[in-house]
Amino acid sequence: MAPTSGVVMFGPRRRSARTAAPAMGAMEADSIGKNTAWVFADGRVTKGTWRKATETDRTRFLDAEGKEIAFPRGQIFIQVVPKASGATFSVEAAR
Repeated sequence: MAPTSGVVMFGPRRRSARTAAPAMGAMEADSIGKNTAWVFADGRVTKGTWRKATETDRTRFLDAEGKEIAFPRGQIFIQVVPKASGATFSVEAAR
């Protein structure tokens, strides 16, 4: 089953000190704090932010006005990318 929504979370990443991995090592993302997010759902993209105050809180995704984004029913794919990644997206017109 394919995800119905996708999220790009921007945040700091670093080499893991907890995991022994070959060559470059495994990467970890900081998921506590807040930063930019793009939410792709229902054929739209919403630019907003993500926030998580403590390790036991859930991550909240907020739109530009600070309102929590409601996800459609289904799986959500979340990718964390470094703040300085230069990631972009483009939207094609519907045919």
